[in-house]
Amino acid sequence: MSSAISYEWHWRLGIPITIHKQNKKFFGEKMNISISDVRYILSRHPSIFKNIDEVVKPLEDYRDNFLASYTFDVFSSPNHTNWVDSKIQAFNDLVLKVKSFLKLIELETNSRKSLSTLKTILDNVPNGCDNLKREINSIILEAKNFLEQVNEAKRSTDIEKLKDIYYKEAPSIWIEQELDKEKVQIANILLKDKFKQEQTKQKEIEIQKAKEEIENIKQEAKNYYEKLSKILPSEADKLKNLFEELSNTSDRFRIENILNEIKFRYAKYKPKYVVSEVLKEDIKKYLNDDIGQELKDKVKRFLEKELVDKNEYDDLVKSITENILAKQNEKRLKEEKEQMSKILSEKLRALGYQTVKEDAIEKLKNGEIVDIQTPYGEDYVLRVKLDEKGNLAFKFVRFVEDENLSEYEKEKDKSIAKKWCSAQDELIELLRKEGIIIEAKNRVEPDQRFYYEKREKKDQIKHQAKEQGKNYGQKSL
Repeated sequence: MSSAISYEWHWRLGIPITIHKQNKKFFGEKMNISISDVRYILSRHPSIFKNIDEVVKPLEDYRDNFLASYTFDVFSSPNHTNWVDSKIQAFNDLVLKVKSFLKLIELETNSRKSLSTLKTILDNVPNGCDNLKREINSIILEAKNFLEQVNEAKRSTDIEKLKDIYYKEAPSIWIEQELDKEKVQIANILLKDKFKQEQTKQKEIEIQKAKEEIENIKQEAKNYYEKLSKILPSEADKLKNLFEELSNTSDRFRIENILNEIKFRYAKYKPKYVVSEVLKEDIKKYLNDDIGQELKDKVKRFLEKELVDKNEYDDLVKSITENILAKQNEKRLKEEKEQMSKILSEKLRALGYQTVKEDAIEKLKNGEIVDIQTPYGEDYVLRVKLDEKGNLAFKFVRFVEDENLSEYEKEKDKSIAKKWCSAQDELIELLRKEGIIIEAKNRVEPDQRFYYEKREKKDQIKHQAKEQGKNYGQKSL
């Protein structure tokens, strides 16, 4: 499933302190999955920063703080679910911020780097990553010092030092663009010095400088166009005519306008692209889950979009989570019904009650009505039903030829039914000891009403049992 933690509250009977421990274990495991996902991203994209692994620390600190503060008192409070929801949402937001930061690094380091790029990365370092911030600040300071040395060399027209700077590799990969521009200026200085020495071709120097500046602007426009093409091809295609115009014009004003337009489009869509890619990577994992073909098709359509937003992502994750939880609830209810049917069978048998049908346990699990032979004679049966929600219903019945019975017979039936009422109380207590809590509702006492049915109905049941190869009144529930 996704590294964004999704869940749904539902109430169930159980020991509160046990449920609290289970909740802490559940959220701890979910947070660990999210943290592992971030670690996997780090291992998949080796970084040029030695302290990049520190981005995991805020997530681990948040997890530890959450688990420490999620006490039994919080669990017992009326604001429990709201408190947990807010904490988990904050954790999901922090995971998204860290992943977006890693995606930003991946995006910016795939093209020529600049000091402004490094500053952008620094501004987006997650809180709590102090070593990483210091490392980046150190790189920025070192780069600035070097560029200041370059400027000092230019101001003093130190030709030998400028030549050394021009022909050597950059001391830092993060000033590639700045050094490119500086080298253009250094080249102009060196060229101007040469022409000074020769005292000729001053005009040619100015022309050459203008051409290099124009080419530099063109190159910058091309760099931004390539970036835009990577993140949003459709938007880059809209600017295709402008981009092609760069090769055919030498008008600096026009070239700068084209550059500004391309830079504006890239700056507009870059944040949306970063978030979109993170959301796509999260949602992609659901393709391996048992969510049904219809939801998988929705996931595929989601992944095929150029840009997706958080609302689309939340709606899709909600649909998937509801699907998964529904299947889990269905499985859990089936297991609980199976357990209840088995235990009920054992306890009724211990009290002397026997079933009419051999496959009664299976029928009981399937929500069918089962007649159970009582120890009070073959005319007295206990009718049992276990519905789809796990609710039990009992009905004590006597089969008779004619419902016009004497007062003696009726009083006798009530007396026998009261024995069942006592047995029912004993049964409820036995089930409670097995961890099955039953609350009596709509209980009708024998003095209020006794249920009779025609014997012909019982004969029909016996006939059906014989046809199915069963021994009437001999099999246990």
